[in-house]
Amino acid sequence: MWIDWTRREVHVQTRVVLRSGALEFLACWPGKEHESILRCEAAAVYVYMALGLIGVLPGHPPIWDPQTETYGDPTGDLIEIALQWQADAQTHLTDAYTWLRELEYDRPPIARPWVFAGSQRRTAGALASDVSGVGVALVDFPESLICLSRRYSSQSTGLWVTAHTRAIPPVGTPVRMILRPASTRVWRAEIDFRGDVWLDGRWCAPADLADVITLARRLDRAHCQEIRVRGALRSDVARLREALQSASVPDAAFHFVGR
Repeated sequence: MWIDWTRREVHVQTRVVLRSGALEFLACWPGKEHESILRCEAAAVYVYMALGLIGVLPGHPPIWDPQTETYGDPTGDLIEIALQWQADAQTHLTDAYTWLRELEYDRPPIARPWVFAGSQRRTAGALASDVSGVGVALVDFPESLICLSRRYSSQSTGLWVTAHTRAIPPVGTPVRMILRPASTRVWRAEIDFRGDVWLDGRWCAPADLADVITLARRLDRAHCQEIRVRGALRSDVARLREALQSASVPDAAFHFVGR
């Protein structure tokens, strides 16, 4: 593991350990290889410290609430993850989401920022990720070092993403996982005449739109998402507005344009 100070990047050496099947992790530490594409070769505590050195601050992972029987939202600075490897005498570089496929729709997940949740400390002071193997989590884990902002169940029946086998190099391939602070981006959102919501030309659930807007606001407090209305009924626009408000998206964070 090393730091590229010029680009504010943390480079973590990993290795491909799995290329197919439902996933709980993009990357793990020893002990979770049967549920993760990559295994990290540097200890989690070193990744934690390196991210801090480039100015990325940890928060906390999803925390279980016994009263509601749900996990709460994680906190922490937002990061992006890229993957780099060598094959056929060429260097390949891709966003981490291209190695994943949504089980329900057989497509890559929406490429949104990840959360530097920071894992937990065990009683002896060790980072929980180094003990349990939980790393870059795709579902709710209280030991997550890095995780998603949206909640996904870790129950086997609720796993939502699978490995995109054709995009992943052979098992054993060394892969450099590159972590950097997330940057702002422009999303193209619209609601059509059927009341369906689209994000960058692909159908999405209102919860995904709410998550994307919330993440954009964390990177830029002045962000206001434009949502194009393509022949949608007023009642459908009203329902989408209510869905966003129910997800704690403030009115100032979005506006509808068109008819």
